[in-house]
Amino acid sequence: MKGIELKNNKILWVAAVILTLAAAFWQRASGPTHPVRIKAEISDTAVKAKLLRSHNTDSDLEVEIKADDKSVTGAVQWRRLNAGDTWSYMPLVRDGELLRSALPKQKSAGKIEYIVHLKKGEHGLTLDKNSQPIVARFKDPVPAAVLIPHIFCMFFGLIWAMRTSLGAIFASEFQTRRIAISLGMLSIGGLILGPVVQKYAFGVYWSGWPLGSDWTDNKLALMVLAWLIALILSVKKQALTRVFVVVALLVTLTVYLIPHSMGGSTLDYSTGKTETGMQQ
Repeated sequence: MKGIELKNNKILWVAAVILTLAAAFWQRASGPTHPVRIKAEISDTAVKAKLLRSHNTDSDLEVEIKADDKSVTGAVQWRRLNAGDTWSYMPLVRDGELLRSALPKQKSAGKIEYIVHLKKGEHGLTLDKNSQPIVARFKDPVPAAVLIPHIFCMFFGLIWAMRTSLGAIFASEFQTRRIAISLGMLSIGGLILGPVVQKYAFGVYWSGWPLGSDWTDNKLALMVLAWLIALILSVKKQALTRVFVVVALLVTLTVYLIPHSMGGSTLDYSTGKTETGMQQ
């Protein structure tokens, strides 16, 4: 009997890790700051690019295009987002198999939009995202001493949350200790270290409700609240504990289905203030 329980325990932990990796990958890969990767051809010449959508304020944003054929040339069309600027053009300079350019760095939360234009003879190729300019946001550097613990707590807190929920669904488990660990790690990673990360990156600790409409802050608060309710019910030995652990899982999965950094900080160039909730 113990052998079966041990085997089931291992299976649930493995499932929790797999679900966590899938959720974390989806949230990052689908978010507006994830690089746009492009593979294309121009007149039988292969072109590859990883076009950045997030960059630190301490350096210009590098644009690199891999195109072995030296007859391929190009330029980057760019402007500050929603600043009323006219489009500017930066030439791509050949560096071996790469074409390079650098777009001017911006203040924290400042955004630029850009499109890459390539040419080979009479043939042209435009590199963008679904026929729209690529939008890149700048942020101040975040010390590794803050960022790494934040990522650690969020990642392993999610694993514990997944394992706790799977236990409630498949093994009638709803241990108060596991709920508390899940809540504790998500709270430390999200409600303590998360605001510190945001302070370094964008100059504010909290930009969710009621101070703003940052989706990341709001969905994190909702997820922590769901696990807090589950913990309170568990401590009070309420029959609804198992049900609400499952509810907390559904809230957590919904949170991670929403791309990371949606509706985040954006510099309004006309006022110099940082706004939240904007999609671009």
